[in-house]
Amino acid sequence: MRQILSFTIAATVLSGCTTVTPKSIDIKSSASLAHQTVAITTRSAPSFFAQTPYNAVFSLPGVLFAYSSGNDLIAQNQVVDPAAAIANGLRTALGSAQSIQVAAQPLAVTGDDANQIAQAARGKARFVVDVETLGWGFRYYSSAWSRYTLFYGARARLIDVDSGAIVAESGCSMNKTPVDTSPTHDELVANHAELIKQGLAAAEVDCVRVFGTVMFADLRLSYGKQRGTASATVQTSSPNSTITQPGLAPMSNYVAAAAPPVSPLQETQPSPQYATLLAAVQNSHANIDPSSYWYRPEAAEWVAARKGEFMRKGASSELALQRAIDSMDHF
Repeated sequence: MRQILSFTIAATVLSGCTTVTPKSIDIKSSASLAHQTVAITTRSAPSFFAQTPYNAVFSLPGVLFAYSSGNDLIAQNQVVDPAAAIANGLRTALGSAQSIQVAAQPLAVTGDDANQIAQAARGKARFVVDVETLGWGFRYYSSAWSRYTLFYGARARLIDVDSGAIVAESGCSMNKTPVDTSPTHDELVANHAELIKQGLAAAEVDCVRVFGTVMFADLRLSYGKQRGTASATVQTSSPNSTITQPGLAPMSNYVAAAAPPVSPLQETQPSPQYATLLAAVQNSHANIDPSSYWYRPEAAEWVAARKGEFMRKGASSELALQRAIDSMDHF
């Protein structure tokens, strides 16, 4: 049953946005953070979804096999759920602005109930940074069965231990890379799943920034870790030799290396209100943010088209954009 539910979560992440309502910390809670002890949570990783054309045709048995083979893959190659590293990165960035104290040990949790997490943290921390991976894995492209894309989705919350309240929250998701530059299955799992590890490392860096921007909009956070650029190697048929494979670039290279494209949602002379709203929705929907690792041009174009429809019906730019975002279930 848990794997079936996880499949629903994975499908949500595959759509390009996690179903989390963003919430930025208010002034009172922000002030109360200063010099307080902040803990992070850790929990067991959810099942890793490894879809191929071969397991996709078998409906529910295929889904279960995709999870089973995915779990074997990450166990055999020591692929780590990045949630705890994201939580630690977000706490470190928060400390750069608020001079917080770091709790001695992570808080091991099993569920996602904020009150239960707060209760477990009492006497250990004043606030808890809780980051949970909602879904992760890879799938093949239906239009190009030999090409694969990673997906990852997470939710971050700042929980007030005294009240059990969620004082800040955000979602973050990665989805498609361009089909023609996406790796094959062999490339994806080569060298102990190096490309998967690189993709998740990129997710870690980007999600820390997304969470920090959305949850702590009024704070000037500093982010230390940058995306890695190490080259990848693969094992040859000879057990004693490895080569650098020209076609196996770091996962960060499986996106455009040029300057980010101009978003079709960008207006020539936007109002301050529109600019603020656009920045907010791009932070919470990485698939329409041209600067994101997970930008999908077709998603941004679809939202722009929907926005245009609402504007032709008399809606302002701000209202039209919000309505278009609200109807993004298509993606």
